[in-house]
Amino acid sequence: FDLIPTEDYHRVGCLNPYSRISGQDTPFSVLQLFRGCTAKCDFCDVNNFMGNGVRHFPVEEVVKEITYLVEERGIRHFDVLDDAFLANKHVVSELLKELVKLKQKYGITWSSNNGLIATQLTEELLELMRDSGCVGFRIGVESGNPQMLRRMRKPATLSKLYKAAALMNRFPEMFTGANYIIGLFGEETFGQMLESFRVSCELNLDWASWATFQFTSNRTPGPKDIKLEERKGGGDFVPSKGDTQRQVDEKQANVSGSTIFKLPEDQVPAAEDIKQIWFAFNLVSNFINNKNLKEGGRPEKFTSWVEALIITYPKNPYMFLFAGLGRMISEQKDLADQHVRMTKELLSNSDYWKNRFEQFNLGNFVDHFPDNKSQVLKRMAALREEYKPWTG
Repeated sequence: FDLIPTEDYHRVGCLNPYSRISGQDTPFSVLQLFRGCTAKCDFCDVNNFMGNGVRHFPVEEVVKEITYLVEERGIRHFDVLDDAFLANKHVVSELLKELVKLKQKYGITWSSNNGLIATQLTEELLELMRDSGCVGFRIGVESGNPQMLRRMRKPATLSKLYKAAALMNRFPEMFTGANYIIGLFGEETFGQMLESFRVSCELNLDWASWATFQFTSNRTPGPKDIKLEERKGGGDFVPSKGDTQRQVDEKQANVSGSTIFKLPEDQVPAAEDIKQIWFAFNLVSNFINNKNLKEGGRPEKFTSWVEALIITYPKNPYMFLFAGLGRMISEQKDLADQHVRMTKELLSNSDYWKNRFEQFNLGNFVDHFPDNKSQVLKRMAALREEYKPWTG
């Protein structure tokens, strides 16, 4: 802690993309109001190490800490660490009203990368969140399958999640997303995963954060024939982060690319196949089918997010390609051309990525990049048609 002062954290790393979309050079820190979580989801171990119940720090003490960081250390962006930031409407409202004052005086922003509990969102809270400088947040959906939601004891139903998403979409100033998990409990069928994929498209938020299920402890429910050592393994819950090149290896998989959508829906995919499903779901839902790359979308939201992601994924050519498409929709041709040049450079040095582009029919966008906004929208609409049976 002595080696890197708080105000210099942003020079050596990032908390998550939210800590970058407020500005690459914006000093960031964290805040915490509540500890513990009101939910008791079976896939999560928060209550095991945080203890049962929710308690909060005195609001005035949290405000003092934030004010010190802003006035004395130059911090301008905060990320919320709470697992249940909306646990008490009156307490969080009190904090947000104080943040409104700091935003007006210093221009601070904040975000919540941890998934908020969707059913606790209200229009009043969302207005306060926006007015206090929230640039974005995620909710925890986890699954689009009703049986899996009950299986994990998730405190939400699909109808409530759809209502929450509709409410969130009334506040487009914030970059909103949802968390999803596939391969739940080592028992989830591909058909159940497809339901989550379809729900992620229908909720129509800015982003879908996909993760693969991990056994966090020996207490996590799952098939009895899974050995303890297998529970402890499993790699990163974001498969691309398990590789130094940020690639998802296909060598041990039975299926990859867009062909994953043809898997039998009653099949429980193998672990290596789930990684390929993750890759396809992420690429199709967040890039090919992203609402902000459609007519009437907000491409600037998409590009600011993806350009923040690129810092962590500097060798991923499809991120550069779609950032370029977003810039072209915004009629920023020079920036679009820069992204296309980088896409071509990365592809020229990687057989892996050449194959990935071929799997998802992206090569034509590289060889014949659209010249204007109209072309981007038209060709993206044509590409999305290939996935209509699953996106809805």
